[in-house]
Formats: sequence, C-alpha cells, structure tokens
Amino acid sequence: MNFRDPRMTIAKLVEDVVAIYGRNKCLTFEKTTYTYEKFNQKINQTAHGLRNLGISRGSRIGLFLSNCPEYLYTYFGVIKLGGINVPINTFLSSEELQFILHDCEMSAVVTDQKLYAVLEPIIPTLPHLKHIIVVDKDIPGTIPFRTFEKEIRENPTWDSPTNSDIAVIHYTSGTTGKPKGAMLSHKNLLAAIDANTDAIKISHRDKIIVFLPLFHVFTFVVCILATLSYGTRIILLGSIRPFKRVIRAILKYRINILVGVPQVFHALVNANIPWFFRFINPIRVCVSGGAPLNAEVLQAFQQKFKIPLLEGYGLSETSGGICVNPLHGLQKPLSIGVPIKGVKVKLVDEDDLEPGPNEVGELFVQSDSVMVGYYNQPEETKEVLQNGWLRTGDMAKIDADGYIYIVDRKKDMLIVRGMNVYPREVEEVICSHPKVAECAVIGVPDKQRGEVPKAIISLKENVTVTEKEIRRFCHEKIAMYKNPKYFEFRDVLPKTPTGKIMKKVLKQEEFERLRKTTEQKPVQQRK
Repeated sequence: MNFRDPRMTIAKLVEDVVAIYGRNKCLTFEKTTYTYEKFNQKINQTAHGLRNLGISRGSRIGLFLSNCPEYLYTYFGVIKLGGINVPINTFLSSEELQFILHDCEMSAVVTDQKLYAVLEPIIPTLPHLKHIIVVDKDIPGTIPFRTFEKEIRENPTWDSPTNSDIAVIHYTSGTTGKPKGAMLSHKNLLAAIDANTDAIKISHRDKIIVFLPLFHVFTFVVCILATLSYGTRIILLGSIRPFKRVIRAILKYRINILVGVPQVFHALVNANIPWFFRFINPIRVCVSGGAPLNAEVLQAFQQKFKIPLLEGYGLSETSGGICVNPLHGLQKPLSIGVPIKGVKVKLVDEDDLEPGPNEVGELFVQSDSVMVGYYNQPEETKEVLQNGWLRTGDMAKIDADGYIYIVDRKKDMLIVRGMNVYPREVEEVICSHPKVAECAVIGVPDKQRGEVPKAIISLKENVTVTEKEIRRFCHEKIAMYKNPKYFEFRDVLPKTPTGKIMKKVLKQEEFERLRKTTEQKPVQQRK
C-alpha cells in the first residue's frame, strides 16, 4: 500500500484494509470483538447518521469522550464525510473546553455521561454547537449514539475527501498561552503512518494494547492509524487504571506491541510480574513517548524483561513521532534517537547558524507529516513554519552518530548570572540519584542572580533523603551556577494525562507563594 500516493486518503485506506483483512479480528473492547468488516460497518452507520444531522465536508466534530469503540466509529465516520475531527482532552475544565469548542466553531460533540457534566454548563455560550451525541445514556436534549445503529452499513457514496483536506485538528497543551489547533491533513497523517510503521515494523500478525487516551496524537497515530493500516488486532481498554488489568490483558491476548508513557514502564519495572512471564512473554517491542524517559527506568526495564524499549519524540504539529531509537541498532539512553523515514532535522543557534556536534540549538523539522498550520492563527503559523521547516521550540544537540538529545524547551531556559541553564540537564542529574523518583526544575526570581533554579522532587517509596545530601550530589555532577538554590520535596508531582510533569502548574504555585509572601511583609511606616 502506497501511503505517499497523492490519491490516497485515510477514508480510502480504511476501505482498502477492510478489503484485504475483512475477516480478521480488528478491535476487542471489554468482552466484544469486531472483525475489520464489522468495524467498517459500524463506521459507515455512524457516517450515515452524522450525514443525516447535516454534518458534511469541513464540519468540525468534537470527540470529548473516554476510550471506547464509539470514539473510533466517529473518528473514521467523520473522515468518510470529509469532516474534521477535533479530539479533546478529557481532563479539561468547562472553561478550557469552552475555548476549544468556540475557537473552531464546533458543529457537534460526541461525549459520554460523565463528561457531559463538564460540557453542560457552557452549552448556552456555544451558538455553533448544534448537536450533542451521548454514547452511554439517554439525556434530554441530546442524541443517543445508539440511534446510528439503524443506519445502513454500506460505504458512503458521496464525494470523498482529498489528500490535501484537513482530517483532524489537535489542540496543543497551551503551555505558552491559549491552546492552538494544529491542522493535520490526510497527507500529514499518511506520512506519519508510513514512517511509524516502518520504525517498529508493524504487521498483520501483531496485537497491540491501547490504554493511553485516544485524544492524544501520539496514541492515535501510533496505536490506531499505524496498526490499523496493516490489519493489526487492537485490544482497547477504557483507561490505564487499574494497572493490574493492563497486565492481565497483556498476558491474556499475548500482546506483541506495547506503547506507553514513562510511568507505564516505571510501573512495570516495579510490578510483581509472575516468574514465568519472561518465558511466555510475546512482546517484541515497546515504545515510550509523551515525556522524557528516565535512563534508570530504561536500563532497569531492559534488564528485567529483555525487550527493546524505544524512546521517541514528536509533537502535535508533526502528527506524532518524528524520531525514535532504532529497533535494530544502537539505542542510546537519554536520546530520542534518529529521524524516522521521510523526516529531516537541523539545529539552528541564536545567530541562525547550524551548530556543530554536541552543541545546542533549536530543533527544526521538515517532513510531509508537519501540519498545515494553526487553525485561524496565521501569525502564529508564520512564526513556526519558516521556509518549509517547523520550529519546534525545543533545544537539542546532535552527537557524531546523528542521535538527537532534547536539552529543554527554549522558553524554559533559565539565565543565571548571564549564563544559560537548561532545566532538563539539572533534572537528569537529580533523577540519577538512587533515591529520587522524579524531579522538575523551574526558575524562581532572585535579587542577586536574576533567576535561580528550584528543584521539586518526589522520592522512591520507603526511602528518606536530606536536602543536604541532594545538594552535595548536585555539586559533584554539574557546575555551581546550574545547582538549584532551593529544593522542595513532594509525594507526587502534577502531571498531564500523557505523563508530562505540569511545570506550568508548579510555576503558578511558586508565583502565588511569592505573592502571598510579599503581601504578608509589614510595611515600615515613615516617622
């Protein structure tokens, strides 16, 4: 199958795959399994049902629901209509949800009973929202998803989408302001499928377990689109909790491909796995993404399970992964690996020059998987798309072998006494301490140095450590100006659903603490 054919679309891809693997098992959810043929029939019923509601080419449809088959039926049904999917983070508040729905003028939203409670308060403020479809309960004023089951099962006959049409809008996390909608075309997604299937050598014999949230581009491209395109069987779970259920499913269905975020592999390292698992384990490859993978976890996992664990890197703007440690080749701890098929990268320093090996610069990416632009934000689009290259905003270095290392977010860089400090570097040092589980380093104001690092640390279970011990450890590992001036210990650090530490939250907490301290200081009265 030629994913780079300009005539190919995601809609055509699904129908081509069904023609080849129609009788094969496609999707298992809870106790129900669907063949590729049955899966396509469900997609068609959903497409016809949405069509009857007035959904057509270019319509934006929100997917605001937890992992379930209806999520996939809607996604591909909208694709067949030439519509645009808008996956929405299920952890958002009503206010955050309101911004996204209003920003892209959403025509309809598919949701579930639990998340409808988040949507309901803002419905009156959304004039473009015509239909709310609920998958698991009849709620007055909404449309039950089950009504689509009455529709015909044949493939739609109306005009198909084109290769250049927008297929999905993925909203970024908004760490530097309001979320931005990255518009991904069919061409973008197909290029990502081609590259990712090549990187982990997916085949129709594989079985993959999916428990990460489907709203995340990393999950959907790697775990759904890439595997579906090769007739792979997908075992879908509602969520990662309870984690014991994930382990049971891995054993029960003899999973071949395991894709997760760093906490998943940290949990597996510490999990009480049956002794016989090593001898019957069918997993051939694991992929970690969404957040940096600690070197200690990587080494412990590979030592315990003897399975390749590949750390990758990608963005919403690049349709998911663009770099990964090679499946067959050298894997370097702390590196995000090398560019995958069809991806070019370069580094650019502050003088717009390309730095040498192991020198830091901003990472630029060129690929067919790079987004068309940000929805309704031409200025922001011009800022990141320059001369055919995407500015990632990530600071990186490339070694002599071509392996890439993310140093830190460009805007997270600290300037201490005029010198650049990259929090990621400090975090890696602290995380290498045998008693530290996780660490986040942020900048806080300082009268003498302008800005200084502060480390927020969580420890491993059943251990204790003093600030003095960690401070001494840092002194031995990195230059003095990079050492945190302040340390704080917590049981857990705030995280996004994909496992990234929420530095924005930590920075806001620090700001509020500073503000309260300032307000409490007594004001000296003039005599």
